[in-house]
Amino acid sequence: MIDPKIRKFIESQSDRVKGFEKIGMPKKGDQIMIVSDESFNALTFLMYITKNDKQIDELILSFYSFNMKAMEFLEMLIDQNVVKKLYFQISDLRKYGSDAQIPRKLSNMIKKFGSDRIAGSFINSHAKVMICNTNNNFYVIEGSGNISSKSTGEEQYLIEESEPSYNFHKEWIINNIKNQVIK
Repeated sequence: MIDPKIRKFIESQSDRVKGFEKIGMPKKGDQIMIVSDESFNALTFLMYITKNDKQIDELILSFYSFNMKAMEFLEMLIDQNVVKKLYFQISDLRKYGSDAQIPRKLSNMIKKFGSDRIAGSFINSHAKVMICNTNNNFYVIEGSGNISSKSTGEEQYLIEESEPSYNFHKEWIINNIKNQVIK
């Protein structure tokens, strides 16, 4: 059963997915550039991908800001085996104040699912990149939006299907994670 708060969060993002369906994800070697006229966060793309591809073999995230609703959504995707492997790095500024619960949540997720399925780190970063491998598609999503529900105003994104770009981002993110892994 989905927590009512998570259900509300998913439904709020689902409305944005409907708008994205007109464009769809890029085909092999293509790029799509978007400047939104309303706020939405990077989870919109993840929701679209999971809706259409049903399973993500590898999801790698590097974002300045996460929130607990997003973390619970990711946990649900892993729990339902929609996401096979999750790697993430988050700004080390997200470990304090109201965000202090995020490191505990991530640590608990690693304990629950195992370090072979989830690995992550906190580093000094302002990056905003999501890459995922699904059905032999290599999606790269870069832009101004974070993975949180506090997105405001105009956002811009570059979405591409590119194995070389995927591998480029995977290498630097995984290297950062190896150096500062959460246990």
